[in-house]
Amino acid sequence: MKKIVFKTTLIGFLLLAAFLVYVGFFGWNIKAVAYEPPEIIEFAGALAPNERLAGAEIFGKGKVLGGEDVAVDSQGRIYTGSVVDGKIYRISPNDNNRIEEFADLGRMPVGLKFDASGNLIVCHNPKGLLSIGTDGKMTVLTDSAEDVPFGFTDDLDIASDGKIYFSDATTKFTGNKGNLSWEYEIMEAKPYGRLLVYDPETRQTKVLLRDLYFANGVSLSKNEDFVVVLETYRFRVVRYWLRGEKAGSWDYLNENLPGYPDGLMQNGRGEFWIAIPTKRNALADFFQPKPFFKNIITVLPKSWWVRPEPYGLVIKMDENGQILESLHDPSGNLSFITNAVEQRGFLYLATLKGDWIARVKLAE
Repeated sequence: MKKIVFKTTLIGFLLLAAFLVYVGFFGWNIKAVAYEPPEIIEFAGALAPNERLAGAEIFGKGKVLGGEDVAVDSQGRIYTGSVVDGKIYRISPNDNNRIEEFADLGRMPVGLKFDASGNLIVCHNPKGLLSIGTDGKMTVLTDSAEDVPFGFTDDLDIASDGKIYFSDATTKFTGNKGNLSWEYEIMEAKPYGRLLVYDPETRQTKVLLRDLYFANGVSLSKNEDFVVVLETYRFRVVRYWLRGEKAGSWDYLNENLPGYPDGLMQNGRGEFWIAIPTKRNALADFFQPKPFFKNIITVLPKSWWVRPEPYGLVIKMDENGQILESLHDPSGNLSFITNAVEQRGFLYLATLKGDWIARVKLAE
């Protein structure tokens, strides 16, 4: 009996080892490539740790789950879309922080911004780019470009002429219809993202940039001469020129941020607030140049993967890519911050994994 158990165990072990070796060389869930991350920058100078987020005012605690983005209307009411239940909530700070349901989209509403007519423009996964009127009526503005459906419509900004610039984070790891989720894209290290623009006059959608590494936050410059998009898994800020001699070309505004960037918004003074959900991770960086091991990791339970450290971080960057200041919460009470929007002297903060919306009073 013992021999049978031993042989069975040995055969099982050899089969598992053979499977893992096959996966390492040929892939299974992903077909990873090598990527050599830049050196992790030191938290010093403008990035020196502080506790400026510690005194944040909290809204919707325990009631708003996974509010990935935040927008503020002309009456000072706060809007956020829950990636957990697919609803957009409205919080009224001037009415005892009353919370009400503004819209139910069924699934992930992420990027939010009001247009000049007061419509809430929403990046939705999987419906695409939506407009929700003041009466709550929803309209799909666009859901594809170049005959390629949007995989993960993510973030947006709206120009003074009404054009909507937005990102399609990935066309492969979308989490839709049985597809693997976005977490696998960081391991595969291949580009599936796009930067696009939708023109409400012509109702046409144009691809500005393709082959981006998880295209995330989007924002126009103060003078709208360029638009920037974040590549989350490359820690970079990509600049696409809209006007001038460089129109139609692109470059990097910043190639090494202190963490995985998510949301991005310009504050009207030529400065960008960038939300950093988590800092860089040395162990994750260690595996990036090793596709054999990354292929294997993605067939293991996600609980075995390298997990992000809870840490609150928002940085401010100028239009030359220089980091000017940073707001921290080393305790991690305000962590996984995915968007930071400046309005009327406050910085409003959203989170992908928390159950709150926060705001911080900015120094005058």
